[in-house]
Amino acid sequence: QYADDFWYELRLKGVAPILAHPERYPELMAHTERLLKWCREGLLLQCNAGSFAGRFGESAQSAAKLLLRNHLVDFIGSDAHRAVGRDTDMRAGASVIREIAGEEEFKRISEENPMRVIHGEAIEVVKPEKLEREKKKGFWSRLSF
Repeated sequence: QYADDFWYELRLKGVAPILAHPERYPELMAHTERLLKWCREGLLLQCNAGSFAGRFGESAQSAAKLLLRNHLVDFIGSDAHRAVGRDTDMRAGASVIREIAGEEEFKRISEENPMRVIHGEAIEVVKPEKLEREKKKGFWSRLSF
């Protein structure tokens, strides 16, 4: 409810906000136009590698893939906040990211952008005007002959 003002205030202070695991916020993913607006204004997104591998459910997985296909993922993280239940192994998610977006994009979100943050450098933000959703294949196109 107050997010628009919050992101605006951060930008006024010269802070580039990074939103962690947006793919796991059902309310936000139900209103992607708002998320897209924030991203065009400079909000950066970090998705969890586990989401791409289905570790947080089918909904988070398809949301993460949607964000990746639309060039909205700026960082990849492990979400390993504690020693029990979650680890830093991101290989399964990395494999999915590489399959969808390629090696160059994987390096951008796993190496290049994090290094830019560490060095206080700007991250290029070029975001689409609207989200392109994956088209569902019809019955006949799924048949193999």
